[in-house]
Amino acid sequence: IGPEQRVTPDDWKPVLDTRSVAGHPVIKWPKGDAEAIEIWADRGDGQGFSLAAIPTSADYIDISPKPATGAVWKYRAIYRLRDAQVGQWSGVVSVAVGG
Repeated sequence: IGPEQRVTPDDWKPVLDTRSVAGHPVIKWPKGDAEAIEIWADRGDGQGFSLAAIPTSADYIDISPKPATGAVWKYRAIYRLRDAQVGQWSGVVSVAVGG
């Protein structure tokens, strides 16, 4: 038996999985002990990343209006615990939308 490993909220880092359903991005992640997650989106409009949602379930469907032509939206996220950001930012993931 190896030494006990302790994982603190400071070490949490979400791993995002994306797919598209009916042209809308679906973002999934392992919830673990987090109470919620902040999802930030860059929809390619020149505004950069902005807060998209703070869901408490382990998947989120972005129902923002889809572009008339195909586009690639980017997402990143950070866990929340007791109404504060904890841990590290996820890597950036991309998903095709619209079109």
